[in-house]
Amino acid sequence: MSFRVIVIADHADSAQLVIYLRRQNADLDATVVTTLDDLERALGDDPSDVRLISFCSSVIIPGRILDVLGPAPYNIHPASPAFPGSHPDAFAVMADVTEYGATAHEMVRKVDEGAIVDVELFPVMPNSSAELLRDMAFVAAVSLYARIAAHCALSVAPLPAMADQQWGPRKTTRKDYRALCETPPPADLDARDRLERACGSDLVRRPRALAG
Repeated sequence: MSFRVIVIADHADSAQLVIYLRRQNADLDATVVTTLDDLERALGDDPSDVRLISFCSSVIIPGRILDVLGPAPYNIHPASPAFPGSHPDAFAVMADVTEYGATAHEMVRKVDEGAIVDVELFPVMPNSSAELLRDMAFVAAVSLYARIAAHCALSVAPLPAMADQQWGPRKTTRKDYRALCETPPPADLDARDRLERACGSDLVRRPRALAG
């Protein structure tokens, strides 16, 4: 069976993602796109032969596209399964995690809810910032992509779901992140430091109210 692989990614070295796919299968029809419009053009009239891989992309794939793809589409989410949604690194800092990473999962209509097929985790150093977690999660995501792409370059079969991995109960949003970064500065120094590490330059710095 012939099939195509389309990767959607919006970082500077995204062309390397397709080069890696072709190293696994020199005959593979593979391409990379950055926007939803580009993706729709690449899909063509019959996307039933397309395997879609989203790599750390901010583009949300509409259900109307997911419904017509053939092989299961996968997303590489640069965060641990415990942190679905937006700005996961900030909320991981607030949770004072000792482990973090990246998640590969099937794409379904609801963001970050599809079956988890692979994870790449690393230990978190004390007092890490969200920026550091974000950078390290990207490295973990590259390792995940290598495994997912090696399978997708050769097969249309779905990857098995990991029975021992489930999404966390709270899916955060941009609104949640803004609310976090607008939190009044805590009196406790450790809590204040954690908030600053979570929000970085997005933290809205306000004078702390004096105790009455």
